[in-house]
Amino acid sequence: MLASVLAGIFAFLFVPPVLAESEKELGERVAWSMNRLKTGGSCNRCYMSGIDLRGHTLYRASLKMAVIRDADLRWAYFEEVDLYMADLRGSDLREASLERANLYDADLRETDLEKASLKGADLSHANLQGAYLNETILSGAILREARLDEADLSGADLRSADFSQSILFNADFTGANLENALLSYSIMRGANFTGANLQGTSFRGVDFTNVNFTDTDLSGINLTAEELGNAILCRTLTPWGEDSSDC
Repeated sequence: MLASVLAGIFAFLFVPPVLAESEKELGERVAWSMNRLKTGGSCNRCYMSGIDLRGHTLYRASLKMAVIRDADLRWAYFEEVDLYMADLRGSDLREASLERANLYDADLRETDLEKASLKGADLSHANLQGAYLNETILSGAILREARLDEADLSGADLRSADFSQSILFNADFTGANLENALLSYSIMRGANFTGANLQGTSFRGVDFTNVNFTDTDLSGINLTAEELGNAILCRTLTPWGEDSSDC
């Protein structure tokens, strides 16, 4: 009996800080962060998980290392916002504008960026594992050494985007526009480029194992049959003609 009472007291006294914080306290932190944004336009390291910023304008605001998980940011105007190392996991950013935003090393796992505009944004080293980027505008964006495993980029505008040395395991590029994009030295086993526009795309140093090039035109890219030996080719235009060996 005494042992169980002592154990209960010990557990109460040593509750981890994260668990000890009540919903009310978390709500107060979010409210304080929101007020700071309204008055100063910046909120570095702020806690804003679950916040509703639908349609809000935060032009050039500084949100470095802010925690904005599971937030509703649909139609938000975040152009040139500094989100360096921000945690946006699970947030809804559909049709938001983040053009020229700094998302260097940001955590965007499982975020929904459908039809959002990230034209010219810096997403170097960002984590976009499992993110939804279908029909997203990423033209001219920098995604060097970013993680996009299992990401959905179907129908996305990726013209002149830089994916150099990024991780693209099983990423879906179906119907995407990758004209003049850089994918040099990226890791893309299992990626799907079915029906994608690959005119002028750079694939230097890439392993094409299980990469799907169904209904794509690779005829203008300097690739050999040996390099594409482990790729999936079906109605694929190659430098040596149409290849349907994997149909």
